[in-house]
Amino acid sequence: GRHNNMAKLLLILYLLAACGHNLLCAVSESAEADGMCWVYTAQQALFLHHENANCTNITNPLQWEDSEGINCSQSCTNHFQPAPIALPTLSCAETQAASYALSTTNFNETLLLSFENAKYSFYIEPTCTTTNADEACLPTITYRTLTYTLAKFHFHAAAYSDGPTEHRLFGKGFPLELHAVFKTKNNENETLALGLAVTFKYTQNMSGDPGLQQLLDKLPNNPSEFHNGKILPRRLKLAFKDVVGTINNTTGFYHYQGALTSPPCTPIVQFIVLAKQRDYNKKQFDVFQKLEFATGIPLHPNSRQLQNDCGRPTIAYNAPCRQ
Repeated sequence: GRHNNMAKLLLILYLLAACGHNLLCAVSESAEADGMCWVYTAQQALFLHHENANCTNITNPLQWEDSEGINCSQSCTNHFQPAPIALPTLSCAETQAASYALSTTNFNETLLLSFENAKYSFYIEPTCTTTNADEACLPTITYRTLTYTLAKFHFHAAAYSDGPTEHRLFGKGFPLELHAVFKTKNNENETLALGLAVTFKYTQNMSGDPGLQQLLDKLPNNPSEFHNGKILPRRLKLAFKDVVGTINNTTGFYHYQGALTSPPCTPIVQFIVLAKQRDYNKKQFDVFQKLEFATGIPLHPNSRQLQNDCGRPTIAYNAPCRQ
């Protein structure tokens, strides 16, 4: 709102005073000493890489590369189609055909969730609470005849309560976005991925999202506890449905083919972006403002800028292509 706009204006004035005409300057000696240079862009609230500094490409969304040296922000090719993008694209087709509906299993199963502080976000890894060594209890999503199993999920957080983070829906960004990575194998034993994206809207609702709150309650109160980059000694028993909501054959979503938005930027990912938002209140927003990467750099914003949709088609299932 008005306070956020004032904060952005003050940030711009500060950068102009500190950097002169060169807005691509390091804003903190400690960050520069660690080999990382950061600056906000006023419109997108993203970190940019200092063009003249010897900065790492590890925690910088514009410079992320995968293990094969593929830049995450490269142009579209037949093999690599970057994400996130603005939805729906111009090439959008609405459908209610049953063959496009999502089906799920084990979303109500209680999982044991482990927290890991990585270089780009904190990841949450599910395991079964039973003594079985297999993945029989893990949530699955079936889309277009393929069944994918949940591997892990993480969050992209914005610096402001009005966002934006990653995907846009009809031009609107959101302050928090959950990405869940599901995997499967094809007949050639190749790994295929489905990315489930759930956006959260800022609300004055005091309770916010109950499932999200249970997750946040398990995070360290002291940000320095998050710096070791290892699995945290915190476990939480929670059903995946509590975090993402109920998903069934009537759930509205947008589908497009893309890639993971953080390293290793794996192609090819079938992205499912839910059309409906979950709640995100001030208490939950404040928690994300305190979180830090394993390097000690604030976690927010850990979102990538919008990518060229390259004319990619969008499937809108039980969702509109035009407002």
